[in-house]
Formats: sequence, structure tokens, C-alpha cells
Amino acid sequence: MRASTAIREWSVPVAIMAWSGLWFILLGVPDRGGWTPPATGARQTRQRDTVEVRLTEVLFAPKGGDTAFVELVNTGSRPVDLSALVLRVDTLDLPLPRLSPPLAPGALAVVRFDGRATVEGTVIHAPQNYSLNPDAGTLALHRRDDARLDRVGRRL
Repeated sequence: MRASTAIREWSVPVAIMAWSGLWFILLGVPDRGGWTPPATGARQTRQRDTVEVRLTEVLFAPKGGDTAFVELVNTGSRPVDLSALVLRVDTLDLPLPRLSPPLAPGALAVVRFDGRATVEGTVIHAPQNYSLNPDAGTLALHRRDDARLDRVGRRL
């Protein structure tokens, strides 16, 4: 059987594709968070807003004069209230503070493990009882309902 593609106009455009003897019905083309139909005039679903925060950079073992830190980036499509998140440092939970304004899409916040227990813009200074183990340990980002969003570990 020869692989072919046929497009037939129904109330929703449908593409029927044969590939390696298997048939697929394609109602659209997947895109980021939504579904785009293959032909104009078809109904299009709205792209979902996403809330995603990722651990993008971690310095576990700083050199003289520097401080251990973790960088958080909002990779989603809407602002994020960091107070809904917890940074788990090994077995200790560090509740993140509410930033004003919330962390915008594409923006980053930095948690510095310097013992100052303050917030300056998007720089969060962790209290003294939180530190990153330079030899081995884990760092995880969780929602308050304990769902894990991201995790990074270090082992020498």
C-alpha cells in the first residue's frame, strides 16, 4: 500500500494519513498548549495559560567571596506568585515569599543562601538555617500541595 495524504472538508477539516500500513486521523496540528486545525475556517481552541517555574542555575559550591544560590525562571505564560511554592533543600522546606509584583513570564528570581533572611526585589536571601551542601544534596521546587515542579541534585 502506498503512503498517501488526503484532505476532506467536513464540519472540521480532517486529514487521513497512511503510514507503514497504519491509519491516522488528524484533526489538527498540535502547538504549544493548544490545537490548530489544518485548514482555515475551522474552529480553533484557545491556548491554555501555563504556570511553570524551573530551576535553571544552581551554585552548590561557591568559590571564595561568592554565595551558593539557585535561579528560578518563570517559563510559563502568566505571572507567578512565588508564595505558592516551596524550595526543598535536602529535607528542609523553604517557603518562598510573595514578590511584588509577581514573577512575570520570562523573569527570574534568585535565592541566595547567605543567611540574611530578607527580600530585595527578585533576590530572596534565605535564613541562616538553610544552606546547600557543596558535596552532595538535592534541591527541589514544589507547590504547596507537594507536587514537584523541578529537581536537581549534586553528588561528588
